[in-house]
Amino acid sequence: MVLRRVRHSAPSGRSSKWTSSRTFSVFCGCEYTATAAPTMGPVSHYCVNCGTPLEPRIVEERELEACPRCPFILWHDPKVVTMVVVVDERGDVVVGRRGIEPGYGLWCLPGGYVNDDEDPADSAMRECREEIGVDVEITGLLGVYHIRKRDAPSMVGIGYRARLRPGEVPAAGSEMLEIATFRADRLPDLVFTSHRQAMRDWLATWEQSALETT
Repeated sequence: MVLRRVRHSAPSGRSSKWTSSRTFSVFCGCEYTATAAPTMGPVSHYCVNCGTPLEPRIVEERELEACPRCPFILWHDPKVVTMVVVVDERGDVVVGRRGIEPGYGLWCLPGGYVNDDEDPADSAMRECREEIGVDVEITGLLGVYHIRKRDAPSMVGIGYRARLRPGEVPAAGSEMLEIATFRADRLPDLVFTSHRQAMRDWLATWEQSALETT
């Protein structure tokens, strides 16, 4: 199957006010962007195959939008993101203070969206290079987290544990104001619920390891 990214514009005759966009994954493996005007009431979506307006349909016991003329179904699939608990040679945790919204100025773990051609672990390592300026070694999986969104598709978060490679010194990337390391018992509050969940899971294993070595 060939994967492609399609920008789906409003049908001819629609107002030029159709400016906002939203991305969805669809059953054919493509992504498309449906456009709609915030001032025109409910968002209207159109079939990416034939341009027919989509209609409500019960599919697998859920109400979705589907094309009445062809098999197209608009599936509201989640995005996949990663988050990484990175430790240095002392066992301190590397975190960043965000330089972008959401959460500007607040602390977070390195992480971000997984590209469609990436293994999630490779994505986690790439995000560490981009956000905290270091190469890391992934040492394990922390957990998988459902991230519910109110006004956007939900996300699936994959948490990893990792350590700095020898000689690596963290530095703030373009999306961070600063980078800092904290002892496990002195961690700052993290901005995202999923990051806090991943950190709790990491702390549980850290505390268990501490007990086993005492």
